[in-house]
Amino acid sequence: MKGFGLRLENLREKYGYSKVEMSLKLGFSQNVYGAYEREEKRPSLETIIKLADIFHVFLTI
Repeated sequence: MKGFGLRLENLREKYGYSKVEMSLKLGFSQNVYGAYEREEKRPSLETIIKLADIFHVFLTI
């Protein structure tokens, strides 16, 4: 998912959320969410769907 982390960071900033706020929305620790933005971890499909709902984006699977 090359570029996913940058896109995630851009969306988070566009919507005005901090990493802490995103972590709370997803029910994760800040370290886990930060790892998604740094592309150190890949989110599960369930988490990707939650992110799409938060940022009002459509998924094509």
